[in-house]
Amino acid sequence: MAARPRAVASNGAVRPRPANSHRLPSVRPRERIKLHPGPIVLLTDFGLSEPYVGQMKGAVISRAPGIRIVDLCHNVAPYNIAQAGFFLATSRAYFPEGAVFAAVVDPGVGTGRRIVLLEARGQYFLAPDNGLLAPLLREGESARVWDVTPARASDASATFHGRDIFAPLAARLASGVLPEELGNEISLSGLVRLPSIEPVRTRGGVRAMALHVDRFGNCVLNLPCAAWAGPLLEGIRLRLISPVERRLVPVATYDDIEAGSVGILKGSQGHLELAVRRGSAAAELGIAPGDAVVIDF
Repeated sequence: MAARPRAVASNGAVRPRPANSHRLPSVRPRERIKLHPGPIVLLTDFGLSEPYVGQMKGAVISRAPGIRIVDLCHNVAPYNIAQAGFFLATSRAYFPEGAVFAAVVDPGVGTGRRIVLLEARGQYFLAPDNGLLAPLLREGESARVWDVTPARASDASATFHGRDIFAPLAARLASGVLPEELGNEISLSGLVRLPSIEPVRTRGGVRAMALHVDRFGNCVLNLPCAAWAGPLLEGIRLRLISPVERRLVPVATYDDIEAGSVGILKGSQGHLELAVRRGSAAAELGIAPGDAVVIDF
């Protein structure tokens, strides 16, 4: 086999071949999805006791055999759009460019609500236009959105768009179809927003909200560590005012919490959490997702 000719510079010198010349050329995110299709990441409130998730996956792989599918979560509390948006916003950073998220928490399934596709930071997010995508819309971040609601969906079940509409759309997108081939671009400002879930400063502290209670009973608050770890974890004395009155102890780990105490700490999702040692803070404090939590510091 003849040797491949070496590149020669204009002055006649032989240019060395770059060490990474065997790699794929640098490409924009939209081109990268064609080179590295998927994965498709599923987020739903379907649970796992019925065949719904399996049918949705089947609808994907029947159209895109070999595509990678990742289950982010299927135990979002039924109809809890805010919880789904929180899961999506705190998970996206762990997936590569080109990832296609299909987020189906859809109380309005079968109605005239839109199905939208958001492109942000080289990733793609399919969801009903019900506020689920709002936590992804950061101030000043470049993003685009398309209305990809099918013009005709007579062959789709009015009660299962996850399988009959979202899955085929995700398969097409992960296979290299570009967003503009799926629908018309619309304004970001036209997307549905949820009522504000931002924490509110009070005279003596903060009024927050429980975004999520995990299976251990830890209560994840809408208090990002970057903004709130300083004033709360460095406070001399913290007190939970509502829903019950308890002293809060800033700690670094769950195991640092003393028996009978309620700890507040930085959680893995980038938000502050309330926890008790080897028990359920939610049960002990009577907190459920969506509940107000008032802390005095």
